[in-house]
Amino acid sequence: MKRILFAMLITIAASSFALSQDSRPIPPIGPIGPPRGPYPPPLPIVFVSNRDGNTEIYRMNPDGSGTRRLTYKDPAVDGDPRLSPDGRRIAFTTNRDGNDEIYVMNVDGSSQTRLTRNPGNDNSPSWSPDGSRIVFARVTPAGRIFEFSFLIINADGTGERLITRSGLAGTSPAWSPDGRRIALVDYPDLRTSQISIMNVDGSGLRRLTVSPSTDTSPDWSPDGTRIVFSRNYEIWVMNADGSGQRRLGLGTQPAWSRDGRRIAFIKGPDDNTQIYVMNVDGSSPIRISDSAGWNYQPDW
Repeated sequence: MKRILFAMLITIAASSFALSQDSRPIPPIGPIGPPRGPYPPPLPIVFVSNRDGNTEIYRMNPDGSGTRRLTYKDPAVDGDPRLSPDGRRIAFTTNRDGNDEIYVMNVDGSSQTRLTRNPGNDNSPSWSPDGSRIVFARVTPAGRIFEFSFLIINADGTGERLITRSGLAGTSPAWSPDGRRIALVDYPDLRTSQISIMNVDGSGLRRLTVSPSTDTSPDWSPDGTRIVFSRNYEIWVMNADGSGQRRLGLGTQPAWSRDGRRIAFIKGPDDNTQIYVMNVDGSSPIRISDSAGWNYQPDW
């Protein structure tokens, strides 16, 4: 799904983010508890793998044990798994209905429920801190180009609302732990992706990285003070205002653990990517997946 998104960029005409014409205020989120909400231990890692011949969603313990397959929709492609703040549900993307849509399911794989119904491709879901809503990206054909949007929907599929619309590609939204901001990836020159940040209502877009490299996959620290991201094939971290950018090590697709102590990421050649876990300073990387093929998009 993400590879298709990148291929589309060649046909897009550049423009800047614009607020939705709908000016109604975004409802406030509910009370915010501990960082990213309470969760039942032990904390699982959800991820995507083609180990069984099709692209499906799995879960495992943080040490790599107890791997369990959660989706069984061959030949559909299921991906973008994101664990809810209470640890009980997973939002994900699937094309089982013919195009990419956002679904949710219980953490054991049961009760898979479709949330979005749109001819465009919906992807990259991210939960609000209270678990009541989900922000996601949408790619919609618009004549000979594509329109890129960010939307918010209630976790039960109601109340879908556009927050930004742009001819310039945008993807990978990540809702901040304080509920006020969204980190994202955009493409200011249609070639090199950068990390930006905006308010939850789509206003105040501000670029955090200005680099000749490809910056992707932002994820917040549980206290909201830092953002981890990928730069080319390396893991980097920065303060939430873009300052203090620092390299942690080789890898891509970083995901911060909810206790704030570790970062999961992937590394390896394209035909054998594996999931690793390291300390937040980049030390002690340990491989935790053990299956041939692609193992990627970890979240916990």
